[in-house]
Order: sequence, then structure tokens, then C-alpha cells
Amino acid sequence: TAFLTILLHIYEDNDHLYLCVSDDGVGVPTHILEQFHTKEYWNQENKDEGKHIGLWNVNRRIQLICGESYGLNVKSKKNEGTTITIHLPNTLCREENV
Repeated sequence: TAFLTILLHIYEDNDHLYLCVSDDGVGVPTHILEQFHTKEYWNQENKDEGKHIGLWNVNRRIQLICGESYGLNVKSKKNEGTTITIHLPNTLCREENV
């Protein structure tokens, strides 16, 4: 039985908050990772096909609420793992009603 390690790292940089989730799994194939970082990947067609709908949904909601400069970033290396970074404005965490 193989074990998978998952790490959560949270840090702030001025007015930015970063939540990084990393694993040491098999990684995301390069061709998918390259597509993931393009606007075309996030278009309606991919969403309708059900490709990575959760990632699309989270990324789009963050951008709608916080602005286009925020959202998800994915980095991965074959057989080394994947890191998904969630980038948010730090002001969201300082509001009294949140």
C-alpha cells in the first residue's frame, strides 16, 4: 500500500493571502497542465464537458468575487506531485462578517 502525503501551507504577503495544497502523487500530465494555464481551458466548452469542473468552478467564483488577478494556480511534476495555490485578497480574512 502506497501512502500519499498532503501538505497545507498558508501564508500572507502584504494584502495577499495564499493557501497552498501539495501532494507527492503522480502529478498532472504536462499537456493537461499547459492547457490549464490558458484562458481557453476555462471556457464554457470545457466546463460543459465536465473536465475539471470543480477547479473551474472554484477559480471562476474567486475571480468573480475578488477580481481577475486572483484564483487558482496549479504546478505539477510527473512522479513528484502537484501544488494548487489559492490566491485571495487578504482583506477578505480581516472583515468582521467573515
